[in-house]
Amino acid sequence: MHEWLPSGVDELEQAAWAAVRASHSACVIAGPGAGKTELLAQRATFLLETGQCPSPSRILAISFKRDAAENLQARVEKRCPPHLSRRFTSVTFDAFTKSIVDRFAPTLPARWRLPNGYGDIAVITKADVKGFLSRHTNSAKWGRAIATIDPATFESTVLGQWRLPVEKSISQSVDEFAADWWWFDQLRNRAPEPANLSFTMLNRLAELILRHNPLLLRALRHTYPYVFIDECQDTSFAQYDFLLSVFGTDGVCVTAVGDDKQRIMGWAGAVPDVFAMLGKDFGAGRTQLLCNYRSSPELVRIQHVLAQALDSSVEAVQSHQIAAIDVRDAARIWYIDSMQNEAQYIAEHVSEDMIRRTLRPRDYGLLVRQRAEDFEPLLANEFAKVGLRVRNEAQRIGRTTLQDLVVEPLVGLYLGLLRLATRKRDRDTWVAVAETMRHLRGDYPDADTPSPALGRQVAAFVRDLRTHLSSTPVGARACEILLTKIDEFVDLRSVARAFPMYRSGDALAIAREAMRLHLAKSANSCQAWAEALDAFEGTHCVPLMTVHKSKGLEFDTMVMIGLDDKTWWSYTPDNPEGLATFFVAVSRAKQRIVITHCSQRGTRAQVAPLFDLLRTAGVTETDLAVPALSRT
Repeated sequence: MHEWLPSGVDELEQAAWAAVRASHSACVIAGPGAGKTELLAQRATFLLETGQCPSPSRILAISFKRDAAENLQARVEKRCPPHLSRRFTSVTFDAFTKSIVDRFAPTLPARWRLPNGYGDIAVITKADVKGFLSRHTNSAKWGRAIATIDPATFESTVLGQWRLPVEKSISQSVDEFAADWWWFDQLRNRAPEPANLSFTMLNRLAELILRHNPLLLRALRHTYPYVFIDECQDTSFAQYDFLLSVFGTDGVCVTAVGDDKQRIMGWAGAVPDVFAMLGKDFGAGRTQLLCNYRSSPELVRIQHVLAQALDSSVEAVQSHQIAAIDVRDAARIWYIDSMQNEAQYIAEHVSEDMIRRTLRPRDYGLLVRQRAEDFEPLLANEFAKVGLRVRNEAQRIGRTTLQDLVVEPLVGLYLGLLRLATRKRDRDTWVAVAETMRHLRGDYPDADTPSPALGRQVAAFVRDLRTHLSSTPVGARACEILLTKIDEFVDLRSVARAFPMYRSGDALAIAREAMRLHLAKSANSCQAWAEALDAFEGTHCVPLMTVHKSKGLEFDTMVMIGLDDKTWWSYTPDNPEGLATFFVAVSRAKQRIVITHCSQRGTRAQVAPLFDLLRTAGVTETDLAVPALSRT
């Protein structure tokens, strides 16, 4: 064990090295660019390669975003031999708890059974809660107290903090009373319709299933003696209670990574002091990382000013990124008079900088506070004038979003096969496809490479696929035939068995349908299949997304559009979550940040403290409130 060395990285700071090799539960506090995902990947590799997590035991990694879960899984697969990486399971919290309900719902106590199953995942709105509460104000004991419940936090604090009792019990508080009646409405009053369940409610059912079935709970703990929690600061009350109930025991080692300064999910019920609770409940010691491998020294200096506003005791971190641009250009605020000019300036700046520095469209990120679709038309039009395309990563595709779709394992496999059929040589894609196919076929599970027979099968199918594509015009109509052809080769039933997120429910069907819709849309605007695949992945597009969706991502240049009172309507100086959201946005950049304020969109009186912080950090301000630029 003492001879083990990290793979795929040049160095680990001393604190990270200690966290990777820890034999006990730990909280790793790590700011932006500190390499949280890499640390977890290295820890997984260490545990698997040194035998600390011996077969058949597995490691469970829980993330809050689909792309974060897939990114971590991919990193472990690159660093571990296949027979080891297959014992690493990286999923989202919601997918994990949903899978437990989907597989074991029949074991629920009689009171909580789902005789008609459940429909699409419900979204509980304030209007839903207000209507529900108004129907129960006539309760003799709790009617008056019902009016004190906040509809905005009902799901997170009332439903999320209530452990479902096995048997009917007398309510001891208004929260218990309200939660009990809510469940009755969703499970019983809807019969014979399917139950109406949100992810929080599925979480509560999953916790009850395991608590009510000791043998199942014991098996789960034996299967996963090591549990990772990524972005732990975003853990909700329900999620934390699930962790405590299921894994808060001797024999399970928990590694949680996160950063309180990036806590931006308080509105969704994130636990305020989760790291302190982990220390108390799991005996998790704290480790602080003090390196930033993402941002240039100048950007790290600016980030530290913002970090101090969130936590005056925060330690300065050391940048390990080389500056590629002049320090005076690392951060800018642009004051612009119209939204049209704003879009034009941004498009021209990105286009010129891309050419000058030989970067790619996806090296740039366009971030907005909310509702990316409101910014998309103007930006798309101005970027088109300079020969670039903008892609709204938050757009809906069927029953999912584009950002979630492109990281689906199913999509990765299908795109890989199509890429092999449209390129003469692509070794990395071939290795990834072959490994996935071996996983599906159960081919030589303890070997590090696929069998020759499987390799020949994949090669033959790729040749057949290449012939089909060469004789098939690009277009939406051809897409379903194309995907059906791949369906038959990979066998969707094997896909469902191989990937945990597809083993139950309709996740596989959602991914397959969204892939068809998006491929058809991509093919409609292209002349060749290779171009359609590029369009599918957004290879030549500048991504547009909300700050929340940018979490975990990084860009050479980040443009934050619209720092004003209208766009940041919920920001108040006394609420640290608003500043944390701003901190997250600024920390996505590797080399440059550009922040725009457009007077046509809104004033800046309410967000003045954010501008004051930027001035304190010495960010350059430029007034561009002039008539529309004349193009050259």
